[in-house]
Amino acid sequence: MASLRISVLFLLLAGNAASAQDMHRCLRADGSVIYTDRLCEPEQTEKPAAATSGPAPPQASRSGRTGLPPPPACSRNPEDLLYSVRSAIDMKDVNQLVKSYHWVGVSQDQSESLLSRLDAMVDRPLLDVQLLYPEPKTPAPSDVPEEELPDTADYTYRESPRTLPSALKVMQYKSATATETVSTVFRLQRHYQCWWIRF
Repeated sequence: MASLRISVLFLLLAGNAASAQDMHRCLRADGSVIYTDRLCEPEQTEKPAAATSGPAPPQASRSGRTGLPPPPACSRNPEDLLYSVRSAIDMKDVNQLVKSYHWVGVSQDQSESLLSRLDAMVDRPLLDVQLLYPEPKTPAPSDVPEEELPDTADYTYRESPRTLPSALKVMQYKSATATETVSTVFRLQRHYQCWWIRF
């Protein structure tokens, strides 16, 4: 059995993320974890995802939140994507987080490494999630004195175009007991009318 067979990746590529299946985290006898969309083998035990109901785990208290309702699979704008990522980490649910990741062009070997990275992320206490915007461009200074420049201004009112974010930053504590923080910055990708995160 291949170490990773996740139909959710291919459904995301097809733009049909709403019907994506949840992953199973299967624990081998040697302690390694396999991510799959199928049931674990008889000799493996399933590593359960963190519960999304009941008392919050100790780590969750660091963020001051008790969990958010699950987001839709497709984030139609950057704000929806921010909510999806925040709620997935708040719920400590890697299955929700992978639905926000852009898997196009990711190989089998890369996907295993990415899933382990995302799985470790949902186990860390969340501080905040922010959208990052590009630095505004400043016009180059002109050598011509301002009083000599012709008045070519267009005084008709135009609404300024909306500046779109270019990245999403996740800030967390390194562990439930640590005071040190760690930040992860994802690039933003728009694909099939949806917004996605990507390393």
